Amino acid sequence: MKPSIFDGTGGRITKTLNIGNGTVGKVGYQARPYYMEKDGVVGVSLKLSSVQIIKLEQFGASNPFGEEEGGYVFSEDDVIQDGGEETTTEGEHSEESAADLL
Repeated sequence: MKPSIFDGTGGRITKTLNIGNGTVGKVGYQARPYYMEKDGVVGVSLKLSSVQIIKLEQFGASNPFGEEEGGYVFSEDDVIQDGGEETTTEGEHSEESAADLL
């Protein structure tokens, strides 16, 4: 079961978001103790139950790099379509080619 997602005002979010690195939020979880009789192992597992997003940083929406003086500037003329791989304007691989990398 997916965790419930809420915005900073407590409103429920029902749409899919690209929640990326740098997002600030709170998490709610359920603690479940367990005992494995065979091994004598005792522990607690945590199950994510809800998330509140305080500040959203969408995956792929921000650039972690600053501008480099004299650096390369993207041009549509530089795009090469070879084997289904196409580079986007953000310098990332398309979903089609990203699957090939996995």
